[in-house]
Amino acid sequence: MDKPDRTLIAQCLQGRAEAFGELVRRYQDRLYNSVYRFLGNAEDARDVVQEAFLSAFRSLRRFRGSSQFFTWLYRIALNHAVDW
Repeated sequence: MDKPDRTLIAQCLQGRAEAFGELVRRYQDRLYNSVYRFLGNAEDARDVVQEAFLSAFRSLRRFRGSSQFFTWLYRIALNHAVDW
């Protein structure tokens, strides 16, 4: 059974990096497709998605949970795409 995002986030904040890996696996394709549609370039989209996940990992303590994790992650990725 899949763990809820909030459980994985809590585990990650406790030092279990593999929990973040599960979040990456869960959302990488969906995020890539969104960024690719925005940028129109596959390689750039892969780079932006990677940067977005790195930023999210570094900022995970600031995730307030007032939105879904993917919504927060999507906003990070979109900001990176705009800056790209």
